[in-house]
Amino acid sequence: QKYTVFFNESEQQLFKESFITPAAIKALESRAKRPWNKWRRIEAITALGYTRSDPALTILEKTLYSRDEDVSYFSALAIGQIGAMRSAGILMNFLKNRPSTRRKAASILETLNYNIADDVIKFTDDTDPEVRVWAVRLLAKSESGPYIKKVEALTDDLSPDVRAAACESLGKLNDKNSKNALIKCLKD
Repeated sequence: QKYTVFFNESEQQLFKESFITPAAIKALESRAKRPWNKWRRIEAITALGYTRSDPALTILEKTLYSRDEDVSYFSALAIGQIGAMRSAGILMNFLKNRPSTRRKAASILETLNYNIADDVIKFTDDTDPEVRVWAVRLLAKSESGPYIKKVEALTDDLSPDVRAAACESLGKLNDKNSKNALIKCLKD
């Protein structure tokens, strides 16, 4: 994936073949939990991302909220690298709870290799308009066919930013049935 290439593909494969054993994963998880050495901790967090170990998400979700921005950032990258079905929900909650990191979280969400629409749609009802904006933007970049009606409904949102994002997303989704919702917004 383009945002987490710290090693080339052959190095990643060698890492997976040589180091991904239950004992090694346990050691990485232990190191990732301990804040005593920041860069060793980040190294363990990054390695956990390469293991694609679903249970590691529990640890990474905790390190994601670290006060140290570097630890938090590499945790987000590792969660994206794992790409498990829970990854989008974890990153969307992070996007919601850490306003200063919304762009980073959204860029990682965009690169997940599965359809994130089911996880993202829940955030279109959030009380924070900025979270709704990000959710609508992310829906436009995923397979959100079943949710087009929800995006259309957001063209009536109280927030002008959400309405604008909904219109932009409808244009990107290229659904001809959304034409009436967009025409109505021309007067907005």
